[in-house]
This record gives sequence, C-alpha cells and structure tokens, in this order.
Amino acid sequence: MADIFLSYRNTPTRRAVVERLAAILEAYGLDVWWDYGLEAGSQFYEQIFAEIASAKVVTPLWCSESVKSEWVLMEAAAGKDKLVPIRLQEVQPPKDYQPLQAANLINWTGSIDRDDLTRFVETVAERAGVAPKKRMSLLLQMRQLPQLAALASETGSAPKRGVTRASERLVLPGHGQRSYVRKREAFGITLSEETRYEPNKIWTISFSSDGRRIVTSGQGYDARIWDSESGALVRVINPRHYIFAGAVFLPQHDLIASYSGVEHGGQRGIDIWDATTGAHIRTTFAPPDEGDEVKDPQSDWGAVYRSVAFSDDGKVVLAAGHTTYEPSVWDWETDESHVWFIAHETPVDCVRIGKGREFFLTSSDQVVIHDAEGDRYSKVSGSLGDISPDNKRVVTRERTLARVWSIDGTFQFDLEGHSRYVEDALFSPSGDTILTYCESGDAKVWNATNGALITTLAGEYARTTCCAYAPDGKSIAIARWGKVHIYALE
Repeated sequence: MADIFLSYRNTPTRRAVVERLAAILEAYGLDVWWDYGLEAGSQFYEQIFAEIASAKVVTPLWCSESVKSEWVLMEAAAGKDKLVPIRLQEVQPPKDYQPLQAANLINWTGSIDRDDLTRFVETVAERAGVAPKKRMSLLLQMRQLPQLAALASETGSAPKRGVTRASERLVLPGHGQRSYVRKREAFGITLSEETRYEPNKIWTISFSSDGRRIVTSGQGYDARIWDSESGALVRVINPRHYIFAGAVFLPQHDLIASYSGVEHGGQRGIDIWDATTGAHIRTTFAPPDEGDEVKDPQSDWGAVYRSVAFSDDGKVVLAAGHTTYEPSVWDWETDESHVWFIAHETPVDCVRIGKGREFFLTSSDQVVIHDAEGDRYSKVSGSLGDISPDNKRVVTRERTLARVWSIDGTFQFDLEGHSRYVEDALFSPSGDTILTYCESGDAKVWNATNGALITTLAGEYARTTCCAYAPDGKSIAIARWGKVHIYALE
C-alpha cells in the first residue's frame, strides 16, 4: 500500500519532474507509487486503479496537458476523497477540482529547498498518517542533482525538424459496394423491406518494397493492386477464399501473400502470387500443431488467419489464427518450421517480426517478446502495435492509449489523445514517427522520441479500418469507409 499515488500526463519532460518528486518524497520516508511501478505484462488499467484504491493520498499534477488528459481526470475522480493536488504550470485545474487548494510548484526546477515543496510533504505525511523521516544521505544527493527544465518554458510542440504535417494527395476508390436488405418488423410480421448499399470495408493495406504499388483486401473477397502515384487499378487477384482475411506484399519480393485458409480443407494456408502477372505461385502451410485444430472450415473462424507478418528479407512468415495459442514460424518456400514458441493462455491476435529476425512478437492478453531462438525475452501489457526498425522499442495499445516501451519491457511514455479505442499503432520505416488510429476515424502522427503530437487526420466519423506507411516514410495510406486516402508527410 503506497502513501501517495502520483497522477500526471506522461511526456518525457513531465516524467522527469515526477521522477524527481518521487525521489524527494521517498527521501522523506514516504512510500510513493507512480507508473514506473507498472508490472510488465500486467493489465495496466486494473493495476493503476487498484493502486489508487489502496493509496492514502492521490496527487494529480496539474499542467497544460494533464488538465485535459482523460486518464489523469479518471485517476483524480477515482481518488477524489483523498486528493492533495499540485500545480506545475499557470493553469486552471478542471472545474470539479478548483475548490481544492493545490501546492504551488509552478516553475519548479527540482530543488528540495523550496517552502511550497516542504509544506506539500508535510501535508501528505499528515494525510497518510505517517511521520516524515528525513534520510539525510538521500536528501544530500538530491541537492547535488542538476536542475530540471521548468515546465512553464515548455511549448509542447513537435520538433521543427522531420515530419510536421500531412496533406491528402490521392484517394483510391476501393472494392465497390455490397447490398443488404433492411427489414421493418412488428409482432413477427414483415412490414417493409428495403435494399441498401454500403462500401465494402478494406481490411489490409500494404505497399510494395519500391513504394510504387499498393495492395488492398477486404469484404470484396479479392485483392486489388493500385498504382500509388496515379491511383489507377493495376490488377485484381481473386483467391476465391470462403473468408478472405488479408493480402500483403512480401518484403524484397515482387510477390503478394493472401491469407485465410478455408479453401484448403480446413487447414490454414497462405497463397503466394506473382504481383506483376497475377499468377498463383504456391500455397504454403504452417507445420502441424496438435493443439490448433479447426472443426468446421466453412463456419469456424478458427479456419482464418487473423494476423500474418513476414521477415524483412521476405523469406520467413509468422502467422496466427483465431484459435491459435502457439503461433507458427516457417519458411514459406519449403514449409519447414523456423522456431517454436511457448503457447499463450489465450488466442493470439497479432504478430510482428523484428529486423533481421532478432525478435518475434506475439500478442494475446499481453505482448510477449521472443528472441531469435523462440525463448521469452520480455513482456509488456496491452495489445501489440509494432516493433521499431532498430528493434529497441515496442508500441502497444489499450483502450484510448498507445504506449511506448523499450524492448526489455521498461515503460517509456504514453501517446494520449484519441477519444475512442486505439485500433493499431505503427512505427514509420525510419522509426522517427508513430501512426495510430481509432475506431472513430481519426488517425494521428506522433513524434516517436518524445510522444509529441505532430498532426491529426480527421476521419469525419468514417471508421478507419487499417493504415500503412510507404517504405520511404514519406506517405501514409489510411482506409476509411471503403476508400483508401493517401497522405503526403512533409
């Protein structure tokens, strides 16, 4: 049980302030909890609110970012009966918390010799029912630390170099429409029937290695290849799968992989196609897995691959289906197994391969990072988004947040700003930016170094279903309501 829970908007600058504040409080003998204490692999939402419930004092740190942070406001509401807030900047606290007196740490640079800080420590100790005990050796170390940058001087803007904005340059028409009948009934009697039409949703987008073509797949049960500059439809590949899950370009190859598996006798298969001619090359199958069986290939979603990833040389595939507890990794040309994993306790929903096959990532109720031999290297909470091109960071998603972690499972910072659940998060090919999108349609581009928001691409309530970066990182493709919007990043 912590004496004090610190709630803040997680950016690198603010995190440094919280880290210094927590160290000072601990030097006074107080037990402090902040999100540094998150357990790798845990469901952070449940852990955070359990810590709030058990803490004796909850301290929201009000600043220009935290006053509009959904998570800080939720944490403050959960601990409303034991709040001792702090003001870090000249901002008005949210309306519900304005009557509460807040400790004045505006322009604080991390010094322990500030009267407002001393009074705050005394207040927390009194509310927690403990007597502050000065640990002189630690306090002496605090005095020797360098000053922090005051938050009052922080603009919160993205760096002036690199990507600063995005502009739409092209729209692909998508996969046509589908019809359905809408009935009005009363007391079991059909009063009227109306045929309606809506665009076929697009499930996957993938750029070719040279960035000149895009392949899309969706409800139309086909894959379509487009010219990424002109938007012209180049070719249609019809795999004739009963359920068609997706299609991607193979890295470093002029080939396309389509996946579902239901037309292969219930055994999941991945079909390889020539991207230029549309000719079918072969069907590759995962090595047998006794614990991964499909009972009815025509109705069981277990017959469908839900996530497929290829190595950066395009030779090895990692795949998982709706009933997969132990994803398969194999050479698609020979169907030979590459590495085996320890099974998850729940079905795997997303997979990724790091550069040079150094890491394999699988996600179910948590994200597990495997090394090149298939052994567990680390784990983090949430659902898998992506691994950075340098294999040093991972981005995950849970509820309305995306979270950035180091590859060893150490939490770094949040990407907070979506109003709905984050559907996916992707690193750019250079690793400098991160692309996220939510079910409301909005997509956001973030600075991957400090978490600053670069730009928001509003979806106008048209649900976004998938996104992709071009190989050069200068364009992104976003599928919304059956069409693909291509943006130039500048």
